[in-house]
Amino acid sequence: MKHHHLALLLSFVSLTRLWGDVYGFPDEVFPKRLSLKTINDYIHEQEVLLASGKTNYQRLWITAAAYYYQGEFYKTTKESRKAAFLKAKDYALLATQINPHGAEGYYWLAVGYALWSKENGILDSLFYADDVLEALNRCIELQPNYFDGVPWAMRALVYDLVPGWPWFGDKKKAFENIEKALVLSRKTPAERTVVGIYVDMLTRNKQYTAATNALVAFTNIPWNSQFELEEKRAFKDISNAVLTLRAKNYWP
Repeated sequence: MKHHHLALLLSFVSLTRLWGDVYGFPDEVFPKRLSLKTINDYIHEQEVLLASGKTNYQRLWITAAAYYYQGEFYKTTKESRKAAFLKAKDYALLATQINPHGAEGYYWLAVGYALWSKENGILDSLFYADDVLEALNRCIELQPNYFDGVPWAMRALVYDLVPGWPWFGDKKKAFENIEKALVLSRKTPAERTVVGIYVDMLTRNKQYTAATNALVAFTNIPWNSQFELEEKRAFKDISNAVLTLRAKNYWP
């Protein structure tokens, strides 16, 4: 497959941060993300089980997700982050090979491809957009409501950031996808993530009035203390959009 590259202005951090049994994670996995020690211990446990031949679809994609969390939140150097995201990508790919009909595997494969290639440093922050898009397409095809619309929001970003013809960037498709994500994420733990991506897209496309309205909606979403770590990160992820809106006198 030919790889198309683009610079990501927004990290996929904000797209991959919700855990819990409703997204396929067992309840006992939920707190593992909260510290470097617990995520490292969990990964070690899973690696031992996988090495002993206890391989199954769920273990593979959850291990991929755990490596994402380790790399994105606890690794501080480019090489260590790249190593974690490579593991995330590889385990997710194995998951899709074992079960080509599972949405979870394709979702985490998209995440792994995006962040691993970003850390490769090809022309400073590039990733393989067609691989990400292909994985997201398959995830959405298999389970359109998976992760409360986050895969639709990721696909919106891909269409928004990739150049147009002769590449496959498409602003119309980008906004169609984010609108679908907004509907699916309404009143779910993913809502602030998705609305934040919408704010970012509108700001980047110079739709400042609409971006301001979306930012108001973002700040009005009730605080979810169960996801305090992720809620704080959502505010951080829209900081560039807020700075732009302030510079344009659309935000106080």
